[in-house]
Amino acid sequence: RNLADQIQGTGGVLTLLWHPNTVNLPCYWDAYKATLKLLQDMGAWFGSVREIGDWWRKEVGIDLLEFTRSN
Repeated sequence: RNLADQIQGTGGVLTLLWHPNTVNLPCYWDAYKATLKLLQDMGAWFGSVREIGDWWRKEVGIDLLEFTRSN
């Protein structure tokens, strides 16, 4: 919770990466579900990589691929 609070306080991004070989264990699956529930309760926005990229282009006005090619 502390990490999620800190990220929320700065307007940051939290990326969760769970591998299929661990999620199939009940303790990890429970932790995964609890984490998603906590973030949902905090009002987090969930998106795919594409959705995040679309949001970034719209809000920031920078195409990251174009930016990285030119720098």
